[in-house]
Amino acid sequence: MRGDTLAAAFIENATGFAQAAELDRPGAIETRLHAASIALELSLKAVILHQGGSDEQNRREIGHDLTRAWHLARAFGFEPADELAPIVARLSPFYRRHGLSELARNVGAAEAAQIASAVQRHVEAVRRWMEAD
Repeated sequence: MRGDTLAAAFIENATGFAQAAELDRPGAIETRLHAASIALELSLKAVILHQGGSDEQNRREIGHDLTRAWHLARAFGFEPADELAPIVARLSPFYRRHGLSELARNVGAAEAAQIASAVQRHVEAVRRWMEAD
């Protein structure tokens, strides 16, 4: 890492949320989706910060829009795994407007577990990418 402490804090927090998303508790699908969404947001914003973007830029240009974060992180040189694109597309509209409870009604336990695992792999990929830089 380039020594950017804010980016490091973001990826640490993303790791914690990704781990929380992996916890399989009965009836906790919305909680898992929320933790996975936060992990995605923080990890993508960590990329932006690591590459010289600012926290203000993250707030102004992204907010809670995972799709915007995805595209901006790619513009900053990070190439997310293909498996994450449909997950970002699925979560973003609901997360952006604080509507994950609506999405959770249409997501089963198996899909929530799949999302959580993909997000965990993504966060670890971001960490490795940042450390290699």
